[in-house]
Amino acid sequence: MKKAWKIIICIVASVLVICCVIYGVIYHEGLRFNPGTENLISIKPSSRTSKIVLTLSENGTLKDYDINITKTYTPEGVTASPVYIGNIIKSETIDEDALSAAVEDAISSADRKGMVPAYITHDCKFIPAEKGNLVDEDRLLKDVTDGFPKRAVYDIGDYYIEEEDDSARLKEIVDKLDNSRISYSNGSVIKASDMDPEYISRTDSISLNAAKIRDAAMDISLSYDDIGKVTVDFDSTLRGIVEVKGGTWGTMTDSEAEMDAAEAILSSLEVSENRIPECRQYLTFDLPNTYIEVDKENQRVFVYEDGRLIMATDCVTGRVPDRATPSGIFFVSECAKNKTLRGPGYASFVNRWMRLTNSGVGLHDATWRRSFGGNIYMHDGSHGCINLPKDFAYELYDWVETKEYLCTIVF
Repeated sequence: MKKAWKIIICIVASVLVICCVIYGVIYHEGLRFNPGTENLISIKPSSRTSKIVLTLSENGTLKDYDINITKTYTPEGVTASPVYIGNIIKSETIDEDALSAAVEDAISSADRKGMVPAYITHDCKFIPAEKGNLVDEDRLLKDVTDGFPKRAVYDIGDYYIEEEDDSARLKEIVDKLDNSRISYSNGSVIKASDMDPEYISRTDSISLNAAKIRDAAMDISLSYDDIGKVTVDFDSTLRGIVEVKGGTWGTMTDSEAEMDAAEAILSSLEVSENRIPECRQYLTFDLPNTYIEVDKENQRVFVYEDGRLIMATDCVTGRVPDRATPSGIFFVSECAKNKTLRGPGYASFVNRWMRLTNSGVGLHDATWRRSFGGNIYMHDGSHGCINLPKDFAYELYDWVETKEYLCTIVF
């Protein structure tokens, strides 16, 4: 009996020893149970090294680098019994030194330089920036390390260091210069780019030749002055269509004001379209339908308002031929009461005075006359003015004062 127990104890001990040994082998090397042979197969750790190609490109040039990848297979210990099935742990190790060397080689294979900033030349030409090709090496290396081998192709151009570029702002300045202009209603144009532009770097601004702007504006202003230069076909009351030219009706520009305005517009690099110059007087030669008509041949005055005749009278104009009343279309430039008209050898007091010319010709009452019309003007005419009956002159004066612009057509 004692012998039997000794045998049992030995068997149990042996089993325990065998189990411990088996467990240690399973844990350190790995075992798999083969159901076909009912044997345990030992699985040992192993590794395999292979090469994967890393491609780094730049501006169409490709460079390939072989990078070692080591795959390791490590058995996982098992605890299940009596069937022992071990799992295999797989891992990859990348040759990071080779990765770093590849990135360094690709970067150093090209000449590297920083960006050349955009600038404006002294004569206001825009020169765009020249992009640099410095590489953010740390960012590229990190992306390659983190992404390899799943991602094996990288464009170095995606990793250029971004530098501050002022191109857009400087180009906007030059574009404003190129577009800045004043176009006038008569087709004349002043361009800022023609006014000797210079770029002032310290103030980041463009300077124009003010004298040249003012000369151009002066010439254009004078081209608008057409007083006394236009001939008009006028539909008269008694004589039908007559040709009338001369006078003071038309455009008289304020050249100094226009020069100031043009300088301000272009110096600010602005645009002004279809501009009419600053004017002291601007009246179209499309005659209005409210006017005074003086027919020297018939010695008659007609007054029209909105195309309707509202007043008419006989008159006396300047004595011919030496004091003839000038023909033309005249702007009524002054109205005055109780005025003394003076000239060589005479001084005449009038109650109502309406000036037509700077030299002193106008419409006024002539209380010293007993009659008007007919041929009086040929032997006893005025010094050039249009003499009117007193009552008519008073009524006409009151009507003229209500009009902002009024023309008198004398022919």
